[in-house]
Amino acid sequence: MKKMTKLLCALLCGVLVCGAVAAAVPKDDNAAIAAPVRTQIVLEPENPKTVTLKIGEQIKLSVGSANIGKKSENQAAGSGESADKDTNWGIWDGDSDAVTVEKESGVVTAEKTGTATVGKILGDGRKVSCTITVSGYAVKQITIEGTQEMRIGETQNLKLSITPTEAQDGAKVTWKSDRPEILSVDETGKVTAHQSGSATITATADSMQGKLTISVQPGLTGILLKPQKMELHVGESAGIEADPVPADADLEGLTWNSSDESVAYYKDGTIYAAGAGTAKITASVGSVSATCDVRVVIDGGITITPNRVSLETGNSKQLTANATGDLKGQKITWRSSNPAVASVDAAGKVRANKAGSAEITAEALGVKAACQVTVTGSKKQPDNNKPTNNKPNNNITGTKRPITGTGSTYLFVPRQNTGSTFLYMPGSTVTISEFAYTMPKNVPDAVYLTIDSKLDDVTSSIADTLSANAMQATFFVSIDNLYGADDTLRHLMGDGNSVGLLLTPEQANSGNAVALLDRANEQLSVITGMPTRLVRISGGSSGKLNRDALHALLNAGYRVWDWNTSANESSQAADASYQAVSKAIDTTGTVAVRFDGSVATDTVFRQLLPYMKYCGIQAKAIQASDNAVCNTAAG
Repeated sequence: MKKMTKLLCALLCGVLVCGAVAAAVPKDDNAAIAAPVRTQIVLEPENPKTVTLKIGEQIKLSVGSANIGKKSENQAAGSGESADKDTNWGIWDGDSDAVTVEKESGVVTAEKTGTATVGKILGDGRKVSCTITVSGYAVKQITIEGTQEMRIGETQNLKLSITPTEAQDGAKVTWKSDRPEILSVDETGKVTAHQSGSATITATADSMQGKLTISVQPGLTGILLKPQKMELHVGESAGIEADPVPADADLEGLTWNSSDESVAYYKDGTIYAAGAGTAKITASVGSVSATCDVRVVIDGGITITPNRVSLETGNSKQLTANATGDLKGQKITWRSSNPAVASVDAAGKVRANKAGSAEITAEALGVKAACQVTVTGSKKQPDNNKPTNNKPNNNITGTKRPITGTGSTYLFVPRQNTGSTFLYMPGSTVTISEFAYTMPKNVPDAVYLTIDSKLDDVTSSIADTLSANAMQATFFVSIDNLYGADDTLRHLMGDGNSVGLLLTPEQANSGNAVALLDRANEQLSVITGMPTRLVRISGGSSGKLNRDALHALLNAGYRVWDWNTSANESSQAADASYQAVSKAIDTTGTVAVRFDGSVATDTVFRQLLPYMKYCGIQAKAIQASDNAVCNTAAG
């Protein structure tokens, strides 16, 4: 019977213990992320305290051990009254729903914004209390988001995910690295990798922590170029490769540079030999770089037959360029040192324009040969004092001869290879080839034909039309495609035309326009040997070029050119374009006309240029010394 009684007692005790343990297990699924009791507040009788909490935080209230079970002075010893019958903890005053309190344990949980006083009465009648103010939300969980693998020298900005979301704005986060020599972190969560290894980054807010371990791998320590040196002949090219060291590093941001692009330059994985000499091609990623030494040689040469020519004004002579060795089969570019005296077309045909001397050069891959040209006046000079009634000759090449009469101005035009002239009145109509022309009433001092060019096949055709009529123009070209159109550029300048640089309004007003133009001029120097100071803004400078940008260009020595009239407005036909230009040049002073680089422009030129030639009006290429037509005030 006694054994049975002991067994029942044991079972009963076990049930009670299990029940107590079960009661201590949180039933809330979020208990794993609930904020722990932050601290224990020890209270002394008649000495209230104040505490500030965030929603979700907890504190535990307790009484100083020296006061537990102490009797008051009016409690007689041996009276039989209990000295430890304290009351339970409770909310005495304030917002009753701001906090909750466990009556026996004294654990207080902040529930919502507000203020409440929690306390209890000790067995001796004295009171302990704590006033609790609740504001904001407490952080219950922190998760760090970021890449878990970095390379030496890299940085990244870590991000935090905070639960609850209401606590994000008010959370004061501190960051720490357990191995700052490997991975350092600043107050914003930006980490920097310094050396190989791993480190753990900790973010702390409201006593809660989030951790992220990051492994740091070796970064880019070198670049291996294949090959590291090469020898090329002018005009040749060879591929080059860049590999990272170590092999698993990357080459993001790799850039290439040549110490002398007139000798060799890099483009799309290939090194091109441009001229004899040596150059270093450098590949770089930040401070890490490697160099390939390039030596460019050339075999062969160019000779011009004949190498000395004497011509009368208006006559022409075909020159022949003979190339040998590496230059054999390469494209020959012809240029004149003085196109006003003697011009040369793309095929080497020289035309004598006026008395004087000029040097005609043939060039291939940077190697040149020269022919000296002397131009003398015509043997038969026209008699400008005897007007005739001869009909106009289709091969007129003479110059204007103004004579002022009574109320009218007349022009005598000399006929080629004859002693006679043709007299016409302004406003009269004459026929040249298939075109009927109305003679101008005024003759301008200078006509500048300008083309906003795409540097394509149409551009070359326009240049040939100009050359056939012994006229020059100015081609404004985009700064973005110079190396890709090197042959066309040499063709233009070889015919005596001038080249200007065309900027978009965005480029012009970027604050970097001068640097962009200087860079383009470096390329022009490599391609043609002739940089330019002429600049045009696409669409014109008026309303598209601010004054600061204009002053920057002018202070750097550049000349901004607009136009008086445009020959390609909207989609007007070639005939309408011709009428617009012929009307524009029937004036005095300087005329600048804008064309686009279209087939329509070439068509207009085939009609316009013979007309100008007949009237003795010369189309000139703009020089840097000419007064620019600019529609943006520089004040």
